[in-house]
Amino acid sequence: MKFFALSASLRCVFIFILNSQYDQKGENNYMFFHNSSHKLFLGVLVPLFLSLALCVCGSVYGGEYAIDRKAQWEKWTYPKGVLELEDDGSVRPVKFSEEEFNASLNAEEFAYHSQSGDSARGGVRAGCGVGMETVIDGRADTWWKPGKGDGVKDWWLKLDLGRLVFADRIRLVFPDTVDARPFEHFSVYIAEGVRLQGMEEPAYRRIAATIKPNTERVVEYDLSIRDEAAATGEHLITEEAFDFTPLQYIGFVAEKPSSDAALAEIEVYTSGSNVTPGTSERGGSVRYPEARMSSVERVFDGTFASLNMSNSTNRDWRVDRWFDYDLGTVFFAKDIVLFLPENDRENLPFVTPHLHGTGRGEFDGYVLYTSDGMPSAAMGTDQVMGDTKWEFLSEVENEKEPWRWLFWHAFPIRKVSHVFFHWTHLTDYNGACFVNEMMVYAVGYPARVELNSDLIDLGKAGSIASVGWEADAPPE
Repeated sequence: MKFFALSASLRCVFIFILNSQYDQKGENNYMFFHNSSHKLFLGVLVPLFLSLALCVCGSVYGGEYAIDRKAQWEKWTYPKGVLELEDDGSVRPVKFSEEEFNASLNAEEFAYHSQSGDSARGGVRAGCGVGMETVIDGRADTWWKPGKGDGVKDWWLKLDLGRLVFADRIRLVFPDTVDARPFEHFSVYIAEGVRLQGMEEPAYRRIAATIKPNTERVVEYDLSIRDEAAATGEHLITEEAFDFTPLQYIGFVAEKPSSDAALAEIEVYTSGSNVTPGTSERGGSVRYPEARMSSVERVFDGTFASLNMSNSTNRDWRVDRWFDYDLGTVFFAKDIVLFLPENDRENLPFVTPHLHGTGRGEFDGYVLYTSDGMPSAAMGTDQVMGDTKWEFLSEVENEKEPWRWLFWHAFPIRKVSHVFFHWTHLTDYNGACFVNEMMVYAVGYPARVELNSDLIDLGKAGSIASVGWEADAPPE
């Protein structure tokens, strides 16, 4: 922990820089600070609590100034989404998990801009009936049910997860009680989010349909995709089959009416923590040559519908084919994934025909670097890559057919606050290059978080006499 105090006669500013680390067992811990009296605490981004006590003395004023209420911490500046401010005044770091979870449960927490630029938020829509919001409440005793007078053409429901996920299975839960029975005849659709020109809805594809009347309370579908490709690169997974499917939207459509038909839950299971959604709220940003590239911010918005474009025939990537992505804080990262728009092969599980002309956008390769934000020793020598100390991650070649469209880099855990990307293997015919989405998967507590107080008015002239604490540190 580092603690800085800048004081004037009446006001002071405090900055906390908080660090965690992985031990030799691969466990991620923060130091836990407290004082022996348990009345006043100085704790910095600890799993249990965080509060601050200052002993202030002077000829005019003496006593203690405590920061131990949620309302006080809310005035501090910190990256949103990595800390939880509790009602009891404690501050807890968010721990990013690799475990499988149901992405439907927090769909309404995710906001984004649609392909048309309109503001949107995850949630549920239905063609009729009541209780549509209950299909993502995690309860089997609540349900959506069409009304008795509703025509079967309106017996549909659509779930927007609010962001793109790699789903390994979809689970439907039906009620089976006196006045609520499982749907007997239905189809299930999914979409990653691309809307074809002139269409208001994303391009769905059907993944399942009943062939006989359903009587089961729970119906589950495993998901997978194939990407047969010749691309190579460090830390690049080159398998042709993946046991997941990228998606954001799920559609449930009744094919025939059935008595008292109802749906209790749509559960979409995925694993890992993609930290790119919420980048701007954390104070993150992206730097790129705006004269020749556009909409690079969309690469990190968590949706597949939006895309970044570089349109140039220049073979020097330093001129107009790079970006520097700032995540807004330092994470322990273990996976970086890139998506390309792909429409060259009809056997893909989802296709975006004629959306981007040449399909892969002449995406022949790229190079990735990461950084924990520390400055380089050779500051001021590189106007493109800046003064950051970069660590090479991968150079990918995608020049040979069949071309890859999903690039998954799995690497040993490293601290990441920036990702630098540039195209490579450029040729004279390279024109528009596209990237739909980049995902960064974090694990454990954030590696580094900074909290900054506003000016704290001590009321009268005085000085900070002492700040004391005891620490329970993780075992070495």
